[in-house]
Parts: sequence; structure tokens; C-alpha cells
Amino acid sequence: MSTEWLGMLSGQLVRPSVTTANQSSTYYNYTADRAVDGEPSRLSLLSESCSHTDISQKEAWLTIDLGRVYNVNHVKFWYRNDRGSKIANTLRLHFFQVRYTTELNNWSACYRDQTNYDTPIAMPAVIDCPHKARYIQIYSDRPNPYNNGNVFLEICEVEIYGCEVNRFGTDCLECGIRCTDCDVNNGCQKCSARFSGQHCQQCSPGYMGEDCDKVCANGQYGQNCTGRCSSNCVDGACDHVDGRCVQGCNPGYQGTTCSNECRPGFYGSGCSSQCSGNCLGSSTCDPVTGICPAGCVEAWYGPRCMKVNATSADSLTSGPADSFDILVYVGIGIGAFLIIFVLACVWFCRKKRSARPKHENEVYFKGLESGDIVVENSKPVEQVDSNSGSISITDLASVIASKSKNDYEEMKKEYQSLCYGEDSHIPCTFGKLPGNLAKNRFRTTFPYDHSRVVLTNEDNDYINANFIQNTKNEKAYIAAQGPKPNTVEDHWGMVWQENIHVIVMLTNIMDGMKPKCEKYWPDHDQEMVSGRLRISLKQEKRYASYVMRRLSLSHAELNISRDVTHFQYTQWPDHGVSDTLSLVVFHMHVMRFQDRFNNFPLLVHCSAGLGRTGTFIALDALHRHGLETGVVNVEHFVRLMRRDRMNMVQNLDQYIELYNALLESFNGISDVILSKDKFMNDIKILQNPKNTSPIWLKTQYEKLMSIRKSKNDIENTDETVDYTDKNNPQDTATGRYRAILTSHVEGRDSYYDAVILSSFTDRDYLIAGEYPLPGSSIDLCRLLVDYESAIVVFVNGLSEIQSSNEWFSDKKKTLPPYEIYREETTSVTKSIQKHRFGISHLKEDWWHTVHIYEILSWSIKDHLPSDLSIISDVIMNIQAGNQQKSHIKTPITFLSKDGVTGCGVFCAVYNAIQQLQQDEEVDMFTIVRQLLVRNQELITTLEEYRVCFVATLDVLSKLPNITYSKECVYANTSL
Repeated sequence: MSTEWLGMLSGQLVRPSVTTANQSSTYYNYTADRAVDGEPSRLSLLSESCSHTDISQKEAWLTIDLGRVYNVNHVKFWYRNDRGSKIANTLRLHFFQVRYTTELNNWSACYRDQTNYDTPIAMPAVIDCPHKARYIQIYSDRPNPYNNGNVFLEICEVEIYGCEVNRFGTDCLECGIRCTDCDVNNGCQKCSARFSGQHCQQCSPGYMGEDCDKVCANGQYGQNCTGRCSSNCVDGACDHVDGRCVQGCNPGYQGTTCSNECRPGFYGSGCSSQCSGNCLGSSTCDPVTGICPAGCVEAWYGPRCMKVNATSADSLTSGPADSFDILVYVGIGIGAFLIIFVLACVWFCRKKRSARPKHENEVYFKGLESGDIVVENSKPVEQVDSNSGSISITDLASVIASKSKNDYEEMKKEYQSLCYGEDSHIPCTFGKLPGNLAKNRFRTTFPYDHSRVVLTNEDNDYINANFIQNTKNEKAYIAAQGPKPNTVEDHWGMVWQENIHVIVMLTNIMDGMKPKCEKYWPDHDQEMVSGRLRISLKQEKRYASYVMRRLSLSHAELNISRDVTHFQYTQWPDHGVSDTLSLVVFHMHVMRFQDRFNNFPLLVHCSAGLGRTGTFIALDALHRHGLETGVVNVEHFVRLMRRDRMNMVQNLDQYIELYNALLESFNGISDVILSKDKFMNDIKILQNPKNTSPIWLKTQYEKLMSIRKSKNDIENTDETVDYTDKNNPQDTATGRYRAILTSHVEGRDSYYDAVILSSFTDRDYLIAGEYPLPGSSIDLCRLLVDYESAIVVFVNGLSEIQSSNEWFSDKKKTLPPYEIYREETTSVTKSIQKHRFGISHLKEDWWHTVHIYEILSWSIKDHLPSDLSIISDVIMNIQAGNQQKSHIKTPITFLSKDGVTGCGVFCAVYNAIQQLQQDEEVDMFTIVRQLLVRNQELITTLEEYRVCFVATLDVLSKLPNITYSKECVYANTSL
């Protein structure tokens, strides 16, 4: 190997006479080595410089061996060109793949051709393949109906470009000896142990020194060892990396860094000891010593008030001097008898249980306020092997498919095997006490005694709420009923007592005409008093499916304030199910906040605190467990939850929804959220379409394509109905989310090929549809009137749309029962015109104004515009108009030749800008993923996905530095 060749910049790695090649078979003497002979200009078969696999094969491949592993950037190859036309030259190449590996028989594809069969493949083909590889393979097994058993390859030359494994970029810059993963495009991705930073130039947290080989000194931790261990750690010692108190906390403190004082009622090391409860004046004990500072209540004495004063006990019991001792002995005797009696009952019940039928009849009870609660005869608690029924998250999709066959037959059996209703073997006596019945929302829903939340309220310690354990047997959740007017104070008391930082509310205040939960927070700029707490709303952000609020709690006596983040999911009907991906997106947002407070429970409630609450808690617990272990066991965890609170996950639909939500949650990609500053910096590389797409972009795109639902998998599709006489034959809108025309016009039905989409902040705020065919323009008018859409974007010029002459004119046009007239036309830019149209009813006294954006420079033949700035210009103009009438929100309609071309990019960019303005961050992967749930064709190519980023950056760079303070956020205080 010559040193001259080693110094090449992003070098050609194939060296004639050195690099070897082989192929699946050989036609005559057209051997594989001809493809690496360094002759890219000799492209005819007669030139004897092309390889050719044998004919009449089902698959064919050509493999190049580079001799060792390199950081490959891209592959370039030439195909035979002597067949008479460009289409004929590459006809047999369609649907080829470029694959790579570091060792044979472990191939991965970096490219799959999707060119239309009647379109030539451009030569030379340049394929991005930014991976570490020794072997590169061009592979073909054309799918049916194109595979007729005659697959072969005719490749004349292959060139492979890249760098040494520890170099990257066009100049093959060195990543450095401290880098263990050098990406060919983006440089160092992972540093060796104890090093960090973009170029591994600094020490990881907990280390110091020139070679980062020294741990922080005692009492120090973190980056550059600048952190100081908490003085509350035992011996002042903490972990040198993250500051955790490894030996525990000094008495009176708790938490990983011992920064939290014991909550009221607890004291000692780790706050593990409970105060006696006998301190005078309802005061709590000292958090360090447990001593009652104000003394003891009557009949008790000692520093911690844990000893009984015999004299006082005599007066309390009004018995002889030794009556207390007698009572003790009697109590012991009775207790022993009860233990023996209970054990005998348990033995008898277990023996009788074997004869009990597996399924028992259901009994229905009407709730106190609203809705019906279904309660089955109780089943005894069963011991279940937690490993039985465990599912690998990689197999979850196939398992769900199997369990869903025959109308969910297997899923039904699994759900019916769970104990339902009140378990007679688990007491819930406190919820049934006469003084507590009024605090229950439903007549048959009580908290089990062993797991109930016990309030420190001296008057009444009852609230209908239970601690729920996660998969590690930690009390990670509180499941509660929605507050009633008479329990709001108890609700806030529990929030303060249990140090709740995040509340998840899964119900609306009203469901139709039925009240579901008392509104227990104030409006903006108002204050609410609940017991000793003052609650104020500091911030409110509205999203398409939920609302996030930042509440401030102030304790009047302790003079302490806390912030609580309140998430309210608004799109989940009682006893029903939610849109699965919307619920998963909501859950991910909740997780980001709760992860900051893992030492404290997450409070979750709906109305009854059973069905939706149980589903959400199970989703959170099993998602975390699945990420950590790679497996989930839905049946087992629901069974465990029901031992802590009855009827968690209340019906079969919610049980199925739990499975589906878990699948969607594991289909996500981590680290897809970019801050505004990082987005503006990192996306610049995508502005030049000639640049190699970075790995992260391709990874996200490929993941999106892999999880798209096919039309046959989406419910309520209308594929059996023939609508080709009134819209384009390629109907892309899915039935569940299709726009339905509600206005009656003689001779017309309710169909229009358009899909309803959500924006980032508003549900069902966007419409993506296709242009009407000639004779169907009346349905476009109906669509705009029925959905009150006041803004329409035509992706192409109206002159290219055949039906536009039916309504677009300087004169009034009549499409009964409507009359259409153009009021005004202005130029936004040279490429964009804006028209104001009026639609009036011929027989009724009303009209509808529509603003139409017409893009003149985007040819109907082009998949994307040549000038991406038109996308940002349209969106900025729409936003400017919306801000002038921010109190009015009407849907925005995007139209194109097929309802997807251009529409998907516009919707994605619009939503991304909303997210950046409201949250100062963006998650393009999730934005596009949510669009594809509604219509899987809205984004289909890597180039479209790239344009979503680039166009968003273009808008962002032109907008003033504003946020949605008027539309979405009452106060712009960062969270």
C-alpha cells in the first residue's frame, strides 16, 4: 500500500489489480474482477470491461472486498449502456440494493431502489452508504411481478469512497486516539472511557488530570470535579461521577443527593422512621431525632412520646390499677385466636376454590354520580409466575397480531382471566365507613386498605387513592379518583403531603352532560385557597390532545412554595380508548418531566381512577421496564395493579389499547428532540442537497417508513366504494380520518378525498386533500364551508388544474346552491398570489370568506419545488394573518394533485414552527409520524423528509424571536 494513496482526501478505496471482487454466478467469461479494473469509460459488453452474472437466476450479486474495514462514505457504479436506450440499459437493474458488512453473511442494506419500472436509473449511480464496512455488495432479487426467474447484473465499474476507520469528512480528518466510534460524516460519536466532548478533549464527569486517569478528590464530583458533595451525606462522601450519597444520608434527609428534608411525620436516617403521632398540638416530630419539640399529648411521655403514662391510662379506661395490663393480655389472646381463625379460613377457601367455575356471572351497579361501574364476583388472589407470558419487545407486534385474530379471541381470554371487581380477600374497610362514603365518586369503588394513601389530616385521613407499585416493587404511582367538590382540599393535601411534582389528569371536567371531575385549579391570574394551601396558575400551554399547566403551591404556615406540573389529556372518553399515537406522545412528554422527580410518586387520575388511570400507569411502568430488560408482561402487571387498586384497566378495549400503545412507544427513536439553537446549527448541513445525508436523518426516515401502517391495517377504510368518477383514482385518505361532507346537495354524496390532521397546538386544524376533478368543484366548496376553512393553499398554479375554470374567474360563478366570486388578488411574492373569495348561499342569508394562496412556480409535474423559500413564504404569511385574528381559529386546507404531494411537507413544517415557537424545541420525527398515521403517503421519500427540516429552518431564520404568548401560553416562563 503506497503512502500516496493513504493520504488521499475521501479516497477511492477500490484499487485496480489489488481489490478483489466476486459474484453469484458468471455469464461466459464476464468475471467479477472486470468491475474493479479502473475503466469506467468502457461500458459496452464488447469492450470486455463489464461483469455479468449468469441468466435464469432468482437472485444476483456482486461483492467487492476492500481487504479491511474502512469508513465508507458512498458507492459509485456504472451499468452496461449498449442496449439502445436509457430505459433498456437499466431495465434489469430496478429494485437493486447496495449492502454492506464488516464480515461476510451479515449484510445490512444502505439503499433500496424504488425507481418506477418505466423510468431509467441515472448513471453513474451514486449511493450514500456511510457505514463501517469491508465488503460492499450490489444485490438484486426483483420482487414480483418483475421477477420471472431471470435476474442478473451487468455492472461495468464500481468505485467506493471513504476514509480510514478513524477519519471522517471530505478531508478525512482524524478523530483522535481517544475516539472509539468515528462516524464517516459527523466525526467522533463515542469517546473512550473517562473522556467526553465533541473531540474527546475533556474528562468525563468524575475524572481529572491530563490523561483523565484520576478520580475527583473526596468531597468533589462531576465535570472537572467542580461539584461539592452535600454536607448531608454520611461522612460527606458521595459518588465522584454524579454526587450520589453512596453511604446514605445523615438523619433528617433523604434522596439520592440527600438534598431533601424528611417529609412531615418521618425522621432519622433515610427518613425511614415514622413519628409516634403523639406530639402535642398536632406538631410533627424533629426530622433528625424524632423528638416531639412541644411535648406529648395526654397519656404519653418520653422524648418521642412513645411511652404510655399508666396513671393517665387508668383515668382514660376508668378501670382498676392493673386494667391496662389486663387489656394487653386480653388483646394478645384475642389476636392469637383471630390469627388461627384466619389461617383456617384461608385453608378452607383454597380447598373450595378448585371446585369454583373459572368464569362467573357479571353484576352491574350504578355509580353515585355518573356512568355504570361493572363489577364481577370476586376471584381470590393468585400467585403468578412473573416470567410466564413475558414478551420480547422485538416480538410484540407479532404477538399482538396473533392475539387479535378471530375478533381478539386470545386477548379476550387473557383479559377475562384477571380478577375483576372488589377482591373479597383484600379488605377495603376505610372506604366503606359511613363518614367516608360521601367522598367516593362511585358506590362500588373503594381503595384497598393496605395500599391506600393515608392523609395526615387530624380530622379525617381518608381519600380514595392508592399507591401503585412499578415493576421493581417501588411505590412509584398514586392512582386516585377525580376530585369531587367535597374532596378538593383532600386532593391538594395529598399532593403536598406526598411531595407530588407531576399530576396526570386523563379526563375532561364534563363528558357530554355528565360531570366527571371537579375543576381543582384556578384560572390564570387568579388564586385558589384550599385548606392551608394557596394555588395559582403560572403558565398554560395547549397542545392538540392535551394541556400542560404549571401551578404554584404555597403553604400558609410553613411559608414554603413548590411548583407542580399538571398534564391534562383531553381526548380520552370515559370507558373508551384514545388515539394510540397521541396518547404515546403525551406519555413521552409526561416522562420527560417525571424523570426529574423519580424519588416521588406520579399522581394519575381520571374520573373513577380505574380504567384510564390503570392503562396509563401500566403504559409508563411497562415502557420503562421494557427499555431496561427488553421484555414486557402485560397480563402479570395488570394483575399486580389490581391487588393494589381494584379494576385497574377497566375493560377489554383499554386492555387492547395498552398493548397497542406499548408497541407504538417502543417504535420511537431516542434523542430526536432538538432545542431551537441546536436545530438552527445542526440542520444547516442539510441545506445543500448535494451533501451526503447524515446517518441520523436516514435512520429516522427509514424508521418512519418501517412503521407506516398499510391501508389494509387502518380501520374503516372505504376501499370497497368506487369514487373514481369524482376524484382522482389514487385515493390516499384513510377512512377513519377522512373529511366527511355534511352539507346536502342534490345528487352529491358525503365523499371528498381529504384527510383531517392536527396541528401541533390544535386538534383537527389542518386538511390535506386533492384538487377536484372536472364536475366536482361543488364538493370543494362544500368542504370549505362544512369545515369553515378560511385558508386554502393550492400547491400548484390554478392554470394547471383542469377544474379551476369552473369557479376561478373575475366574474361570479354559480355552483348551486352556492355562488362564488373573487373579491381581491394580491401578490405575496413573484411566485405566490393571494386571492380573497366569497362563497354565498343562493337561498340563505350567509357567506363564507376564503383566502387562497396560489403557488405559481411549483409545476404540477414536480414532486418538490425548485425554490424551497416558497414554503416558508406561504407559512409566514398564514401566521401573520392568524396573529391578526388570533381569537378566531379555522382549519387550514392544503390541496395538491393527489392530496399528498406538497401537502405533507407543508403540514410538517407548519407543525414544526408551532412547536419551536411554543416549546423552543422540535421533534420532526414525531411530527411526521403523526401525519403518517392519518395518511401514510404524506411523506414518502428521504428528500421530502430533508425538505421538512430545511424549510423549517428557512421559516425560523426569517421569523422574529417571538413565542405563542397570545395563542397558547399565558406566561412565557421557562419550565
